[in-house]
Amino acid sequence: MREFMILIGELMFISAMQIVLEAILDETDKKKIMKVVNLACIIISYFLLLRYVYNHIIDEIGGFVNFYF
Repeated sequence: MREFMILIGELMFISAMQIVLEAILDETDKKKIMKVVNLACIIISYFLLLRYVYNHIIDEIGGFVNFYF
């Protein structure tokens, strides 16, 4: 449960950074840079989710499979 709360905190931090960067870049009308920032935030979020799944969920599923078979 602790690791899940850390994941949620990391995702919230990324979304807060994205909102701040969008506000800063919106004032200067840099639309292409905003698209890159949005894409980078999405990729980082997916990476964090995949890392969590690989480290925690896959181990749990593997434990169930070894337990029953």
